[in-house]
Amino acid sequence: AGENGKPVTVEGEDGTVITGADPLQGWTRQADGVWALTNWTGAYKSPDLKQGDDRATPGNLLFVDDEPMDFVRTRAELAPGTWTTEPPRGGRARTILLAPLPGVDPGRVPVEISEVRPAVTAVKFNCIRKLHVTRSGIGIIGMGNVVEDNTVDWSNGGCIGFSGTHHVVRRNQLLWGVGGLLGYGGSDLLFENNRIAYCGWRNIPDTGPAKIIPAAIDNVLRNNEECFNAGNGLWYDTNNEGNLFEGNVCHDNVGNGFM
Repeated sequence: AGENGKPVTVEGEDGTVITGADPLQGWTRQADGVWALTNWTGAYKSPDLKQGDDRATPGNLLFVDDEPMDFVRTRAELAPGTWTTEPPRGGRARTILLAPLPGVDPGRVPVEISEVRPAVTAVKFNCIRKLHVTRSGIGIIGMGNVVEDNTVDWSNGGCIGFSGTHHVVRRNQLLWGVGGLLGYGGSDLLFENNRIAYCGWRNIPDTGPAKIIPAAIDNVLRNNEECFNAGNGLWYDTNNEGNLFEGNVCHDNVGNGFM
């Protein structure tokens, strides 16, 4: 953590990429054409959208050769481009089952699974700048943080999630996230000149480009673009007070522009 007027800054050089995914190696092809990875002990959160609060814990994402695979509940539902897991038989080790797209050998291309946690967290008087964060998101808590000029994509939750007070979030690209901006209350947020695009693609209830829940106070959302998302453009929930929205453009979203 930094101090007021003396922030701790993390700034990426050109090409800096931080990933929230772990590689998966050691696949074996089974008789029915399904590939299996046994004894995986990573942090697992079911991607089944019927379990728990999907907005907060949407589950792991699995990528094969940089392409996201769809999660299914059972082995019987596996089809090309899907994956599932078998529950542990004692202990916490799981078996991951994968049906890749035709012609793809998971032993010869990168396979990664994202974990449900932010790859980067701004805590107090931090400045996070010029990073490319992929397969995860940026968390903002505490007070007095600045998050600017970053690209965040393919997050398995919100590309940026915030709580706390007196934060500045500007000139970021939030792309292909399960959610774009997710806020949990919070006050005195300046969110300006950001672009949120292609988010909400898993169609989880109450997510999309920007969802703030609830009791947001004295936020300023200015000159942002929300486009090509599944869900509502800017969605503020209940018990809000003193928030200002100006110069935002919401277009080509599945839901309402503003709610």
